[in-house]
Amino acid sequence: MTNFTKQYLGKGTQIEGFEIIKVSLPLAELEKICYEYDGIEYVSFEVAKLKVPTKWGKTHTVYTNVKGEQAIGINRKYTPDVVLDECLKIGRIVASGSWYKHEDKNIAHGRKEMLALIAKDDLLYEKLTEAKETPAEMQTA
Repeated sequence: MTNFTKQYLGKGTQIEGFEIIKVSLPLAELEKICYEYDGIEYVSFEVAKLKVPTKWGKTHTVYTNVKGEQAIGINRKYTPDVVLDECLKIGRIVASGSWYKHEDKNIAHGRKEMLALIAKDDLLYEKLTEAKETPAEMQTA
């Protein structure tokens, strides 16, 4: 069985009153997933509605499915240490004994394991850095 990984490419916004989603994606990321078929270059991606809009009003996420070993990872602006420390400060991640919790779920036993999760899990990284109360140190334009 082939394993697939969601490769997050960017975010989009639904145009009010229409079933149209406007997305802006970095060309460099699209070039990484470009493929050729019958002499024509293509990119293929999915657009999915977010459960909760981001603080910037983004309503949709854009991703592609990449076969296991081919996953290229999202562009990460912050190191896992910075993300974890800032999220601990504002309570997005709570340390309880030797456990680190996010959304009332034990997700890591010890700081080292939590840092490894942030480093490898694109969805968790995006969740921690793009929530409504993103710390000033982690805000993007």
